[in-house]
Amino acid sequence: MASPASNGVPAVNGSVDKSVDFANYFCTYAFIYHQKEMLSDRVRMDAYYNAIFNNKHHFAGKVVLDVGTGSGILAIWSAQAGASKVYAVEATKMAEHAKALVHANNVEDIVQVIEGSMEEVSLPEKVDVIISEWMGYFLLRESMFDSVICARDRWLKPSGVIFFMAYAYGAWFRICMP
Repeated sequence: MASPASNGVPAVNGSVDKSVDFANYFCTYAFIYHQKEMLSDRVRMDAYYNAIFNNKHHFAGKVVLDVGTGSGILAIWSAQAGASKVYAVEATKMAEHAKALVHANNVEDIVQVIEGSMEEVSLPEKVDVIISEWMGYFLLRESMFDSVICARDRWLKPSGVIFFMAYAYGAWFRICMP
């Protein structure tokens, strides 16, 4: 079994030096300017908004997990669409800003922001819906696919659904789990 190279390149077995991976990947998400850039993308944000509010029946009265919440916008919209509880998980200090935005939108009784990696957090219950913008604006740079799969395997109810965006196609897709 090979170990990660000193430069953080994955070993043959897929393991990665987490300190290098975190520094190279997550650190940029802790900056407001990065979040602002994503929030300023009108096509992107309209797609998110429409996906949530045109599918309220998947959110109303449900427990939602937002993987990589960033600014918290998807968590806030999930609450506004009727979710009974939203766990908004963010691995960076952006979680502090997300908490402030949750409070400013008066949904702190529904949205709980949790600072930590999806692979390490513990939730008090299974969820009905996972929502995530796992691809980001450039698939290879900011893919959170592994974190979404981890969330699915650990926290999604058997009858749950995952919403993710295929940004390249300008559409949201829903995956129904068996």
